Amino acid sequence: MKHLPGYLNIGPETYYAPRSNRDNEDYQPLLAVWLIDLSLSLGWLDSPPRAGLEGVFGSNEFIDITGLHDLEALFDRRTQDEDLDALFSDDAPAEPTRSTLPASLYMRYLGRRTQVQPSPRELRLTQPLLRKVIRAILKKGRADWLERGVNPALPLFRNIERLEQLVMLNDVEKGIIAFAAAMAEFPAFCEALSPSRISFSDIGLFRALAIVTGHDADAIQTALRRDGTLRCSGLIEIDHDEEPLPRKISLVRELRGVILNPMANDEELSQRVLHAAPLGTLSLEDFPHLKNDTTLMMRYLKGAMERGSQGLNILLYGPPGTGKTEYAKALVRALGWRLYEIAHADSDGDPLNPRMRLQSLSFSQRALRKQSDAALLFDEVEDIFPGTGSQAFAQMLGLPRRDSINTLNAKAWVNRALEDNHVPTIWITNDAQIDPAYLRRFDYSVEMGIPPHSVRRQIVQKLVGDQVADPAALDALADLNDLLPAQLERAVKVVSLADLPEETERWAGVVQTLERSRALLGQNRRPIVAANVLPYRLDYLNADIDLQTVADGLRRTGRGSLCMYGPPGTGKSAYGQWLARTLNRPLLVKRVSDLMSKWVGGNERNIARAFAEAEQEGAVLLLDEVDSFLQERRTARVQWETTLVNEMLTQMESYRGIFIASTNLMDNLDAASLRRFDLKIRFAYLKPDQSVELLHDYTRWLHLDEPESADEHAVRKLKNLTPGDFAAVCRQHQLRRIDTAKDLVQALEKESELKQDGRQAPTIGFLA
Repeated sequence: MKHLPGYLNIGPETYYAPRSNRDNEDYQPLLAVWLIDLSLSLGWLDSPPRAGLEGVFGSNEFIDITGLHDLEALFDRRTQDEDLDALFSDDAPAEPTRSTLPASLYMRYLGRRTQVQPSPRELRLTQPLLRKVIRAILKKGRADWLERGVNPALPLFRNIERLEQLVMLNDVEKGIIAFAAAMAEFPAFCEALSPSRISFSDIGLFRALAIVTGHDADAIQTALRRDGTLRCSGLIEIDHDEEPLPRKISLVRELRGVILNPMANDEELSQRVLHAAPLGTLSLEDFPHLKNDTTLMMRYLKGAMERGSQGLNILLYGPPGTGKTEYAKALVRALGWRLYEIAHADSDGDPLNPRMRLQSLSFSQRALRKQSDAALLFDEVEDIFPGTGSQAFAQMLGLPRRDSINTLNAKAWVNRALEDNHVPTIWITNDAQIDPAYLRRFDYSVEMGIPPHSVRRQIVQKLVGDQVADPAALDALADLNDLLPAQLERAVKVVSLADLPEETERWAGVVQTLERSRALLGQNRRPIVAANVLPYRLDYLNADIDLQTVADGLRRTGRGSLCMYGPPGTGKSAYGQWLARTLNRPLLVKRVSDLMSKWVGGNERNIARAFAEAEQEGAVLLLDEVDSFLQERRTARVQWETTLVNEMLTQMESYRGIFIASTNLMDNLDAASLRRFDLKIRFAYLKPDQSVELLHDYTRWLHLDEPESADEHAVRKLKNLTPGDFAAVCRQHQLRRIDTAKDLVQALEKESELKQDGRQAPTIGFLA
């Protein structure tokens, strides 16, 4: 053939690829005997299945497995007369009659003898003849295969002996494993069974396994009990519906493709069938906010292993990317144990169904039961823990949906997985909306939310520090209180692979990648900007109470309400941010635009939702411009203004966390609200010494020459300066150069003059 690629070796004659038995050649004597025994003992010869005698015994798969090519000749329409003579010579009667052979085949044979057409009587009498011939061929072939035998040192049998040590098997159970492995590993063997189209009940299965193992059917039934080793270990799964034999009994997924492999020792088999979890990149030091949970869980796990307890389950839940898997790995590594995981996909990446995963869990639990330094990790548990019991649940586990009994069986299966496990299991889910029937079976649970600021800063330093060294840039990332560690990892991956030479380019790449990710996930799309201001210090604030003492008190009690008031730019909101970082708590900031609604009752609902959200997250709730919600009720012009104040007061009274309110208009607050604040803190303009100190700090920050005494004197005269004014002037430096300390002082004087004229300058950086 012309015009074909050279690698296509197509010749002038049709090429018939031979069927290969290389995969099962060593095991063929056993497979052949099994297949022959099943066909004879289950009556496939005397009462042919729907496929008929030719469909069963004349199939390519049956002949390939048994190697009985006389069967091929028997059913081959091309068989010559002399071949028929040889085939029938020993077993046929003097006057053979027609069987289920094709009519043309028999007539050629009979016509050569008599030259006459067969009579109706002769046609009816041929069925016993064909069965007699097939039976003779099968028995002779079985004897030949038994004489040849099979090597007991083959990998299948060696590995079954290793399984005996791993999960404690008796001879009956080992025989069942051998047959299940054959159906799992030899597709041709399954195909040879399939044309029978016979569905097996449980009793039929017991009988079939008794035939192939040589053990009593009662012993088979005992071995396959739900509480037996094979079922408890998950090695074997039985379908209780009537199914063909290859679907009636199945081997655990971990052994498929492995059980025929040569193994050097018992340890190698364990390594092949148990999936060691990859090492994590974080340690427990990266989760300081979970210190109390970590301490208790480590003591619990050690005690449970020492006392041989069972039903050991820990649930980690929270949004994706919050480090649940990394924390589980760090916890087990800190114990000095080995962590194994239950896979959720096969080697090709295709997802495993829940039934297969639970079967794998049972097997792993059994295989590791003697190890005192092992734990299991089961990720994405929402696959097997739906919110409510339903027929859908039974379908997820691969059970038919005919009746509610299957649902009950499915739930019982999962409950046993939670109650009978001796190996500690850490379960991970993104959504804890799970049926309470399962939730109450977990010994301990930890909600993994967005880490607090100090932890985020530590993670940012670890992940991004090699690419971006600017502390202000790293602070800007840590300030994103909804940023997931996984997002940072991917941003760093992009920048690292992009191989950007300059730090400014790498920082821009990190920001660009994160902004795309945040848009994709629907997160707050606030700009990620490295602040061009000095790091926050309490020394820059002029408050009428010691602010560090306030922080210490809140850390000790865990609750409190503060009202911070004073001119804009004096650092009120910035103190709330600093406080949340210091206390290692999330910060939830709400402003008027976040809470006001055009719908009747919407304001009240939004306020209640803000307090509930903060309490659920253990966050510091910062309400800016609180005078909009707590204005004096006596001056209210409409009813909704009064109900708004009432709702705020109700929420403040019942709130058990830390609540901070800031306002520039203290005189407008309702008198009743003031009584509900534990502390009222006044933030005033900077003292002269503080202004001079900030002047020196900012000249160094902007790399200017040190200010002269005249500059210091000029700043001291400005009585209404705030930290926000210095931050605003610092930003002006990006638009118009400030070259000297004198230029800086002049810019501050302009800010001061604007206030005296009754106008306010923007106060970004230090928030009011």
